[in-house]
Amino acid sequence: MDTIKPISNVDEIAKRVFYKSIDILGGIKNLMEYGKLTWLPSLAEASYVVTLKNEGSMTNKEIAQKLGISEQTVESILRAKEASPDELTNIDTHKAGSLAKAAYRSVRTEKSVELDEETADVLNVLWAFNVLRSLKGASFPLNRDKANEILRGLMVKGRPIEEVIDAVEFPVRTPAELIKRIKNALQTSTM
Repeated sequence: MDTIKPISNVDEIAKRVFYKSIDILGGIKNLMEYGKLTWLPSLAEASYVVTLKNEGSMTNKEIAQKLGISEQTVESILRAKEASPDELTNIDTHKAGSLAKAAYRSVRTEKSVELDEETADVLNVLWAFNVLRSLKGASFPLNRDKANEILRGLMVKGRPIEEVIDAVEFPVRTPAELIKRIKNALQTSTM
């Protein structure tokens, strides 16, 4: 099986879906108490399948190849109807898919958490780090389309990067120039 490489922000979303699935089931301690830790691989697989389908816009065959599982397993996970925790008494591919779908919906609709001022300041700097990290290996000068492709899925001060990039003048010659232009766009725009 090939190593799973990130597609934009898919790895992070899949991880959040996996954790939310565990939370829906009552947490790791609850799974351990009921002897259900064997469910974790199925939940991880289903979380990735659902996320790749929704965020990566991949076909079932592409997902199967990427994860090293059968196309039938992918189809089974995606065919599952979203279920409530009360309906989940035994995790198989179908129920893992049901749970992953519920968790995915929850992750994508969660409201942002209120942050204290210190944490908000730190996060306001982290966007620049995430942009720079995503740009590693990119060729410059960079045009708007390539920037959108490379940075898709990132958030800048609570906004999707794509919205912010619309207000940036292109081409840009260096990563530092892009950061500066994004910062200026944030300060002058009412996006």
